[in-house]
Amino acid sequence: FTLVELLVVIAIIGVLIALLLPAVQAAREAARRMSCSNKLKQLGLACHNFHDTNGGFPAANTTYHPNPAHAGQRRFGILFGLCPFYEQEAAYQSFFGTTPDGGPIIQYDWWPVQTNLAPLMCPADTGIELWLENTNADGSQNYSGRHSYNPVYGDTMFNVRLRPSNYVGSTDPPRIFSWDETDLTVKYEADNPRSAFAANEIKKSIESISDGTSNTIIFSERVGVSRRGEHSSDPKKGYINPTAELGISSDDLIKPMTESGAIGLTRSQCQQAWESALSSNFASQPGTSWYNCPGVQWASGASAVTGLCTVMPPNKHASIVTNTRGANVSPPSSNHTGGVNCTFGDGSVRFISETINSLTNGETEATRIFKSCESGGASPWGVWGALGSANGGETATPP
Repeated sequence: FTLVELLVVIAIIGVLIALLLPAVQAAREAARRMSCSNKLKQLGLACHNFHDTNGGFPAANTTYHPNPAHAGQRRFGILFGLCPFYEQEAAYQSFFGTTPDGGPIIQYDWWPVQTNLAPLMCPADTGIELWLENTNADGSQNYSGRHSYNPVYGDTMFNVRLRPSNYVGSTDPPRIFSWDETDLTVKYEADNPRSAFAANEIKKSIESISDGTSNTIIFSERVGVSRRGEHSSDPKKGYINPTAELGISSDDLIKPMTESGAIGLTRSQCQQAWESALSSNFASQPGTSWYNCPGVQWASGASAVTGLCTVMPPNKHASIVTNTRGANVSPPSSNHTGGVNCTFGDGSVRFISETINSLTNGETEATRIFKSCESGGASPWGVWGALGSANGGETATPP
């Protein structure tokens, strides 16, 4: 070859590589998305098998150990309850036993929690590093396993946790444990009836999902941060605390609008809080361990780490208003191009675009996020919100 001919060959090879590389990348993403879809389908089937065995879908949180002495034992979640139904029987059974001193097993000290379970990991999710929970007095460290898949708790979400009447010896902050239709604060903390899942050990039956299982999302995915303390410019990772960024009291943001001083968190405020945090390099965020931890503690029933809702569209800004009551807005997110995979109540899986209609006529970005919780009825969040609510009475069907 002459030098000119060699340069021509090299140029041709470069052009071929440039043409082939996008095709290879697209093929790999298609394979990842298909694998993700299959895993979500298995979770849907597991839910139905659980229903056949127990007479309802698993509760958002359940006590599995008699008279638990540790807070973590009182909030086992849906992903834990389903373990025997997606071939994780060994992980499930390992939780039932005692420590050397005869006490109940502590959740975060046990090996399954410190393991990434393959059925719960999306192949496109890069947040696979084990999460450092705490360092013991002897210098040893406790970790928790990651997960990409989460139950969907309807089109509005406050914390779903066990009520104090269900257990003894609680050291948690007081939890509201009754439902008075005249008290919206109580309604926020109740059994979350807008979801296909109930809370507080209540197993919701398929028959109670009045909007229809084929129109109700029960699982989706969420991208986790790659490691503890990571701040990301990508809003689909982690949470932002809008109370810190906007200088507004959390009580004023989440209290019923009938009360004095109520302001009400809106979708536009969630985005504004993210923009503020990014411009200041997250300077206002009081710590990183909570606000950037979705996708950790797969066995937990705390909605902030294992729950999603259909208020914000897929891949949009996630916010947590308060740890104590767990008011949070956590939309599904993924590294798949343009949207997320969702499991519906009939066991089917569909890919939902991030551009899905998410505002009902008459609603705007200034609509209060917890409006549907206060008013009931049809979701204010368009087709997206309707697909999240199990009993909203909407006629929307999956696109």
